[in-house]
Order: sequence, then C-alpha cells, then structure tokens
Amino acid sequence: MIRQRVRPMYWVMMLSVVALISVMLASVTAASPEVAQDARFNTPVVVVNTSFLNVRTGPGTEYPVLITVVGGTTLPVLGIAPDRVWFQVSTQAGPGWMNSQFGLPRGNFQFVPEVQRPPVPTFAAPPSFDGGTGGAGASDDGADVGFASGRQWGLSVVITHDLRNVAGLGGINIGQVGPDNRVYAVTGAATAEGVAWVQIDVPGLGRGWVEQSKSTFRPYGCGFSVVQMTQSRELSVGPDGTGGDKDKSIAAGQEAYLLDERGDLFKIELINGSTGWVDRSAVIVRDERAVTVPACSGAPAQADEGVGSGSNEEGTGNAGNPLRPNGPHVVVNTGFLNIRSGAGAQFSVVASVAGGTRLMVTGFAPDGVWIQVSGDFGRGWVNNEFVLFRGDPSRVPVVRDTAGDTALPVASLNRSITLYAAPNLTLGVVANINAPAEFTVIGRTSDGLWVQLTTPSGIGWVQADFVTVRGGFALVPVIGN
Repeated sequence: MIRQRVRPMYWVMMLSVVALISVMLASVTAASPEVAQDARFNTPVVVVNTSFLNVRTGPGTEYPVLITVVGGTTLPVLGIAPDRVWFQVSTQAGPGWMNSQFGLPRGNFQFVPEVQRPPVPTFAAPPSFDGGTGGAGASDDGADVGFASGRQWGLSVVITHDLRNVAGLGGINIGQVGPDNRVYAVTGAATAEGVAWVQIDVPGLGRGWVEQSKSTFRPYGCGFSVVQMTQSRELSVGPDGTGGDKDKSIAAGQEAYLLDERGDLFKIELINGSTGWVDRSAVIVRDERAVTVPACSGAPAQADEGVGSGSNEEGTGNAGNPLRPNGPHVVVNTGFLNIRSGAGAQFSVVASVAGGTRLMVTGFAPDGVWIQVSGDFGRGWVNNEFVLFRGDPSRVPVVRDTAGDTALPVASLNRSITLYAAPNLTLGVVANINAPAEFTVIGRTSDGLWVQLTTPSGIGWVQADFVTVRGGFALVPVIGN
C-alpha cells in the first residue's frame, strides 16, 4: 500500500522536473535566435568605390545591367554568390548583383546567406558604361568598373534628342542636344523604364539627362593627347613590359588616352582602365581644336570622386598638404595609399595617406602609370591606379628622373633578443632588445643566418631565426661571412 502511494508522488516530481527543464530549454531556444536576429538586423552594406558601377541581374558580366549607380552609393547586402566574389544588393530598381572588387564592405557579413546563381537570360543586355561608340549594340565586355581610368572622361551626343530634367521619357524637355562634337561633363547615371540614362552638364541649359544609347563616352583630353582608332586592334604587351590586358580590344572609331609612344607603337588607356600597345598605323591623334570641351574652360568636372578604389596598398597614417585652388591634383581613391620615393613599387615609402586626401601633382612618369605629387612629406610618387586625376594635365611636365631609394626589408621581433657587434656569439654585445619591435634590415651574411639591423641602440647583428623579415630580402647587401 505504501509503495502504491509513493509511486504517484514520484511521477509527479518527475513530471515537474521535466516541465522545468522544458521551460529552461524553451527560454534558451528563444534567446538564441534573439541574439542571432540582433546581429542579422544590422544589415551589412557595401560602398561603391568607382565612379560608376553596373549592378546586374546575376553574379557575372554575362547578366544584363539592372541599374548603374554612381561612386559613393551605399547598397545593403542581401546575399553572396557561391564564388564569394559577387554580392547581391538592394537597389532602387530591386535586388541586383555587384562585383565585390568595386565596393568597400562595411558591417558584419557572418549572417549573409549564400544565394545561388539565377539562370542567364538569353536576350541581349542593355548598353552600359563601357566607353563604346553608342547605340543599342554597344559592347559591354564586362566593364563594370565604369570610369576605371583615372583620367577624365566625358560624353558626346551622337543622335539629336531631348535633354530632360529627370531620367525617363516622361521628364520635362529642357532643350535639345545633338552631335556637335562637344564633350560634356558627366554628373550622374540611372536606369528608368528599361533605358540607361546619363546626366550631363550643358552650358546654358544646366544639368539634364540624355539617353546613353544615343551618346558615346570620350576622353576630355584638355591638352593631354587623345587618339582615335582607325582600325580595330587587340591590346598587346609593349616594349616596357606592360599592357596587353587579356581579352581587351578597341574598335575602330573609339577614342583613348595616349600614355606613351615608342617607335611605331602607341600605349593607350581605355575608359575601363585597360592599357596596352597598338601600332601607329591603326590610330590618328585627335585634333583638339575641333573638339569643344567645356571642362577644359572651367565648367564642372566629371562626377564625384567616390570613396575609394577596390585595390589597396598597405599603409597607415595620414599626410597631405593644403590644396591650391586651381592646380592639377589627385584624389586618393583607396583606404590608404603609400607614397613612394620613386616611380615603382620597389622604392621606399615616404608617407602614407588616407582615402580622399588631395595631393598636388608636380609631374608624370614617362610610362604614364606613376604620378609625382607633393605634400608635407616633400615629393613622392603614386600609382595612378589608386588615385583620380583632376585638372589640366597639359600643365604637368614629364619627369624623366623617376628613381628613388630602394625599400629595405623590416625585421619584426616577437621575443627579446641580443644585438651583437658582429655575426658571432663571442664578439661582443651591443644591446639587449625588447620585443615587440621592428627595425630596418641593412645587411646579411652570405649564408643568411645573420641579419644586420639599425636600432636606437646602434647597428648590430641578430640571428635570422629569431626575427621575421618582411620585404625584399634579396635587396639587402651581403656584408658578412
């Protein structure tokens, strides 16, 4: 009898424990998604870091352009493609895809879902910012970087049509523009009613929108030589070892900047940033006297510089100088940029500047790739891939002496070590060096077992196994056995 009375009580207690555990688990289960949701609510974004960017209907250049956005546009990230290169983003035209190379990610991407590629449509993609000759058949060539060229590009109208106050056929007609050989400043881009529109600045009429298919993008020039192709050509590698971008070509009738010439070869740059060499017989130099270029006579320059470049050089800190009002200058188009003592990545860094810094231009290297700039640091060189040029390049001289100090590697210490007077444990101690620290490497033994450092305590030797060397170790002279 007693056992029969205890059994019900036992089960009551067990049920109470189970119920309590269930409540606790429910509480934990409810709390976990809440924490995750808080993280998901902070939607990561990507900031467009090129002058113009094509957002596509799928993760690849084979998909049509959904909308074209200007540099500096912030787009919420909805997903990421399996290749981890393309982001699905939210735009005014709906969800679209952009190449992550041309944006700066901001926020926590941990909870961004992977989105599978949609089928590629069979119809032709609409025209995009590729520097073609205009018309519905303009080639795209995957030129999603838009004005990737660091030089100024504008737009000429090839078919007379209305200049509208907003992007769209319903916009108010504020005047007509036609094929008068003018190169207008580009100030915006949009897609409306399935048509790509470009905003330009027209003297006497102000800013208005024209149809991209009835226009063509052209170099400003402004005294900087421009060539027009008389024959189609593939870009090839030139005598300087540069150029020849894969699968890049330029069609007859298109224009490009002339960067250099060697004998019968011209080095040119396209609107998408591609460079290469073509033979002189396939081009003619544009007669600037026949071209009306408002930007060269004080009209607004092309659209805002944006917020940075998809590429980046390592570096920290900031340097710069006040910008003289009307002088040629560059805008740093990356998060941080190293300014070097010579025109090449092999030269030492004299300063590092933050994105958006404006630097006065004092010269061009003969290869057209490196630009000499000035600031609080004195003079140095920057790669044009990481800056946007502003002003009249005809006022900038070509600097032939582009050599600088060769950059020496740096040794990092992650443990305290002894600095010796010679590459030998028995020939005297200079100092004991505490970690962490970094010092310039100025010498090495022929067997590579010892490196010579310059430190605040003096010059001395340390065992190579006790430091981590970063940089061009082969450039360090052998000065010990």
